Amino acid sequence: MKKLLYLCTGGAVFYIAGAYRSLPLMALTVTMLAIFLLLMVQVIYTNRNFNISIIEQNNAAFKSIEIPCNIYTENKGMLPVSCFRLRIRYEYRQTPGRRRKKLYGSLDSKSGEQLPFSLSAPYCGLIRLKVDRIQVYDFLAMISFRKKCTEEIQIAVYPREKKLRLEIEESAYGESRGEVEAPDGSTGDDRAEIRQIREQQPGESFRHVHWIYSARTNRMWVKEYENHKSNVMSLYLETGGCKNKRIAAADAFYEITSALILGLLENAAMVKVYWYDEKQEGLAGKKCYPGAAMPGSTACPVSAEPQTENSGFRNVYQGSRIIR
Repeated sequence: MKKLLYLCTGGAVFYIAGAYRSLPLMALTVTMLAIFLLLMVQVIYTNRNFNISIIEQNNAAFKSIEIPCNIYTENKGMLPVSCFRLRIRYEYRQTPGRRRKKLYGSLDSKSGEQLPFSLSAPYCGLIRLKVDRIQVYDFLAMISFRKKCTEEIQIAVYPREKKLRLEIEESAYGESRGEVEAPDGSTGDDRAEIRQIREQQPGESFRHVHWIYSARTNRMWVKEYENHKSNVMSLYLETGGCKNKRIAAADAFYEITSALILGLLENAAMVKVYWYDEKQEGLAGKKCYPGAAMPGSTACPVSAEPQTENSGFRNVYQGSRIIR
């Protein structure tokens, strides 16, 4: 708008100068044209010497928490950049539409600085962040030049920590949980080692009730065993169903997977999570340990590309038992 108004004003002054043969108005027209050309040269120069790069601080974030991002802007030229605009596009993998964000700033000559901003992450999944356009303005913000940019990063958004309460039956491991061996050869919970006997809490299972002692005292008592938690569980995920699902359905899948892993870690020393990766043409996986920072959340395969319907497993495996 400014450029159009400037050109219209210059054209009107030139017309009046020609109609009245006024040398001062003609000189003003030439001066306005010279200023316009100088501003164009200045914009072209600063546009060539202006560069950006996305700073990859941490390519992982958590759902419902603002994602802090930084873009490093640099001016290598002798002239300052009075104003620039960056157009940022970001989208979830399952979402067809793109979200846009515009950032403005300025830079001194031969300097660089970080431009912070934040993104909202309402769902779990993979966010693709890209700066696709740079626009540099002149000193009067009248003339601008654009150039394309290919800077792009991916941010994995994980679910927040929520544990699924699980009560794993002994039959899931065989006759007893002690039969499941850990990598070091030791057994899991040893039913021969009773740590203490205590009163039963409301809603607690009757599986470990000490019936003899309860009959003598007319109160319900349960046995607590020594928990070595040395068993290892494996979880095989079928990700083929996420290919054509909406972002809300994929978000629910990641939430349930995270809660399941955290629940399994309450009963195991380690949980191995596997899923099929078409790029590697084989299994990809992660190991989760109790006490690690967000072990169940970061184990979710949100950074993996969605697979085809015939790519993975059709069941979820827990140890040697199939859960259908």
